[in-house]
Amino acid sequence: MFKKLTGLLLIGFVFVTAACTHVTRETDAITISHLDIFYLNDLHGQIVADGTRMGLPAIGHFLLTRQALFPDHTLILAGGDMVHGSALANLDFGRPIIELMQQIGFDVMVVGNHEFDWGLPVITRSFGAGGVEPIADFALLGANIYEHSHSGIPETVEPYTIFNRGQLKIGVIGTIGYGLERTIAPQFVEGFSFLDPAPIVEDLARYLRAEQGVDIVLLLTHDSGLVNADVLQFPEAARVDAIFNAHSHEVFAYVEHGVAIIQSGDYGRYVGHVRFDLDESRILGVHLEQLTQENEPLLRHTDPDLERLVASYIEASEDYLTTPIIYNPNVVERDALTAWMARLMRTVTNADLGLQNRGGTRMPFPGDTTLTLSHLYDVFPFDNTVKTVWLTGQEIERFLRLTSWRNYDTNVEHFIADQLYKVATNSFVFDQPHNPFIYGIDPVDTHIPQRELALNELTKQHTIYGYFSNHHRLLTDTLHNNNQPPETQP
Repeated sequence: MFKKLTGLLLIGFVFVTAACTHVTRETDAITISHLDIFYLNDLHGQIVADGTRMGLPAIGHFLLTRQALFPDHTLILAGGDMVHGSALANLDFGRPIIELMQQIGFDVMVVGNHEFDWGLPVITRSFGAGGVEPIADFALLGANIYEHSHSGIPETVEPYTIFNRGQLKIGVIGTIGYGLERTIAPQFVEGFSFLDPAPIVEDLARYLRAEQGVDIVLLLTHDSGLVNADVLQFPEAARVDAIFNAHSHEVFAYVEHGVAIIQSGDYGRYVGHVRFDLDESRILGVHLEQLTQENEPLLRHTDPDLERLVASYIEASEDYLTTPIIYNPNVVERDALTAWMARLMRTVTNADLGLQNRGGTRMPFPGDTTLTLSHLYDVFPFDNTVKTVWLTGQEIERFLRLTSWRNYDTNVEHFIADQLYKVATNSFVFDQPHNPFIYGIDPVDTHIPQRELALNELTKQHTIYGYFSNHHRLLTDTLHNNNQPPETQP
């Protein structure tokens, strides 16, 4: 009932907002026989090349070349979670990514959950005429993002945009996954709701075809595929021709019920490609593929202008990010680092239980490498602080059981139901209203960022051990805060 109602509520402001959307670049002097759509999702700030992560200078070289050779045949889409996640991107709140995307010539981007990681206004300030510091002239979409203070879509976010390529009129609708508010720190998503996208997309697709004369409708959605089944059931009048998924970092490309469906991994490992073969404005066939440096030669080279821009970011941050911290002899996998952070938080706060979510640890430490702050940004990119609270053994057991929590560290063999225990976790996990921590006893924010905690520990391990191991005895001093259950205090 709620999902149906919220979808209906949004329809009114979608069409009001639609008046401000823009139609880009008319190319009616040519009839095209095919349309190439290139797609990048979940980049997470991966600017530079690293193994199978191709880097934006190489991806940009490919896209710029295709645009130059076939401007009337080319459309470039971004599936969200683009700007946050690496040291170079995070140091200036994602601005380097947006500058590079602008220079590459992206046509449109949808809002992902990690675009909220510093608060949505930090990102939207860079977009369009409504932005405070606009540097991007491509649209930022989010048709089902409801901002309560505006009773509608945020001012610098649009529900859809329209492109002209040759004889074609192409409508792109953008949405974020239903329920993804749970993946965002509460303070950054307060005042927003992500409404059920399916009825909104159906109404917009119908509107674009009937009122705007659109030939092809694309759904660009930061959604792993949960919305797909509904979209595939739309009537012909609201048909969607392709769905570009994101968020789950999967790699797939297939056609179902005549609809092209694609998601292209993460961190710039793939560039998705959808080609529509055309007879005038009618789609004759569709071909899908995932492009890499192995099957696309243009991805093996870099664009010199993009290289210079990236070099300027590196130079500006080099002293800060590349100062050696400690030698790491062996690869330490993501799960092992998650457990290590849980142990570090528990030990430093003298807690009984330490909890670190796997999503808060993004990648492994590479082996045979001198670790730097850049590595710490890669592994712990979020500005989470360490928080503590007292919970009963019953509350802890219930939380661990219901969430199937894997990454925790404790020195307690058995939690007694009515006994209080001190729990340490990061602020993202702590502040979620569906978790028990904000309702516990004597909550404390240490205001120590996890990344700073890790840096301090690595620095001490360098001094004492000479190299890093997640099995070393921890050396960081215990915080001088309350370590007695509240009822035993004098």
